[in-house]
Amino acid sequence: MLKLVIVVLPGIAAFVLYQNGHFGTEMLQDGTVNPDRAYPVLLNLLPVGLKGLSFAALTAAIIASLAGKANSIATIFTLGIYKTKLNVNADEKKLVNVGKKVIVVAMLIAVVVAPFLGIDKKGGFQYI
Repeated sequence: MLKLVIVVLPGIAAFVLYQNGHFGTEMLQDGTVNPDRAYPVLLNLLPVGLKGLSFAALTAAIIASLAGKANSIATIFTLGIYKTKLNVNADEKKLVNVGKKVIVVAMLIAVVVAPFLGIDKKGGFQYI
């Protein structure tokens, strides 16, 4: 429940402040309102110490999310595909090494494919 408040409340605050005439130009990108700019605009309201703490918390949340996704990719591939179809007799050490390689390949594919998705033009929230 706390995550809901942390994620939703800043968005609501930015929306209300924007509707009341604050952040007139800060929220605009190419002449239209970009909701992805709400969090950075709100961070600029905080004092230096809290701004750094908020940025560190956001970075930690992104890293934790990425680590969870990488773990899922490695587990699904190694146990679901590699162990059952490609190498049934693979030992644990081999599975760990294959999982590490799969994570590297998956992240490289993500880095290569991301610019072609067009997320930067309309914002990540609208794209999803």
